[in-house]
Amino acid sequence: MINSLTTLETALESSLNIIRNNVDHYFDRFQHVSEDGVYPKEENKLWTMGFYPGQLYLAHIVTKDDYFISKRQEILNSFKERCESGHMDTHDIGFLYEMTAYYDYKATGDEESKKLFLAAADKLMDRYNEKGGYIQAWGPMEANAEKTRIIIDCMMNLPTLYLATELTGDPKYKDAAISHANISSKTLIRKDGSSYHTYWMDVQSGEPIEGRTHQGFKDESTWARGQAWAVYGFYKSYTFTQNPHFLDIAMKCADVFLANLPENDINYWDFSFTDKTPDIRDSSATSIAISGLLRLAKVVKGEKAETYHKAGVELLHILAERYQNTEAQVGAGILEEGMYHRIDGARAYTSWGDYYYVEALAAFLGYPAASEEM
Repeated sequence: MINSLTTLETALESSLNIIRNNVDHYFDRFQHVSEDGVYPKEENKLWTMGFYPGQLYLAHIVTKDDYFISKRQEILNSFKERCESGHMDTHDIGFLYEMTAYYDYKATGDEESKKLFLAAADKLMDRYNEKGGYIQAWGPMEANAEKTRIIIDCMMNLPTLYLATELTGDPKYKDAAISHANISSKTLIRKDGSSYHTYWMDVQSGEPIEGRTHQGFKDESTWARGQAWAVYGFYKSYTFTQNPHFLDIAMKCADVFLANLPENDINYWDFSFTDKTPDIRDSSATSIAISGLLRLAKVVKGEKAETYHKAGVELLHILAERYQNTEAQVGAGILEEGMYHRIDGARAYTSWGDYYYVEALAAFLGYPAASEEM
């Protein structure tokens, strides 16, 4: 691809400029989904609040400029308060605390950040149903409930448990993560490698009931962002366990994602839609998938490695050339045409889309992952 390196270096530089201009604007409240081209400042209650701080740590890795984490203490104070007394009834604790407390610990060595990360990991463990071997999705834990859900998104939160075992030596965290990943591979992943968004589980027996969607087009369709979570999430479980089953699932999910790409463009928000029956696209799902594909290409061999790398780079170019904002005004996002829900937050900047896009650019250009720094 002509000028591939130059194009993506320029894309990363432009992204860093946008992040830099937002440093002094988002430190007590954070980014979620844009409205009219600008991110409102959101209270630290939503599942997405870790993605903007995560961008700051990515920018710090690339530039070595401490300005990007100059508001780190204010940010960490907000997340400490949330962990102690705020909204924690969610499976997305990893998204919240890996990208804040853990990244900060790796970047600075601050023991208080390590303590906060481990406290959050304990909160995630509180959501573990030992009988069923799974982590409950959103909502309060109700011992007398008949059924509850697991969710494909949670695969991306399991690294918090793997990392907690690495930091403490206590195997309980990793054991829970492995169990949840195994259950997810048998329920949320269909035989053809496509995915359900959620799966109902019997609370009392721990047994699976049925697959359902929450944000997809219909129960038996494949929600694009969920499929991207599956690609990257099972890859992550493989890297922490070296279990070939998780690598096999990641590859099957990647193959389904690539098979459902339209001609020379990014994915629609659900794979029910095609160029013959188009709908809104979702660049945030694309960015997640790229970040997973580029990493997956490094741990598989032969033609698959070439396929995943080539697809990841081609998609990265499409995002850089057609979907990236380059105007660095305060409050702006990076990646256009992202989606939260089909009827709530479509064609918008999304904090997670921005995060994984910058992560993918940095990975392609050879920068280490945030969790590797220290």
